[in-house]
Amino acid sequence: MATAIIIVGLPGSGKSFLIKEKFSDGSHLVLDDPKESCQIVDAIKTGRDLVISDPHLCDKQIRVAAIHRLRRRAIRSKKFTLKKILKNAGRISHSETTGGW
Repeated sequence: MATAIIIVGLPGSGKSFLIKEKFSDGSHLVLDDPKESCQIVDAIKTGRDLVISDPHLCDKQIRVAAIHRLRRRAIRSKKFTLKKILKNAGRISHSETTGGW
């Protein structure tokens, strides 16, 4: 089963930088701020693992709907926030991650 990694963050938060750093090896099909939903549908049809980054996914309703559509197509999804990624990498302290967005 393919996996979609969903990177959530506001514009300018480092989503594209993270993608270039972690996924430039071609292991995943990257959709960085896709303009049309057909781009995602076409990517799903390839059967490859995906990385999807879109600032609209900060909106919980949009994100939940997108994850639901991925799951209907048998795509497992994982959501990452930039805050969570930086915490796991030791770049910010625990106290900086306790507040919500």
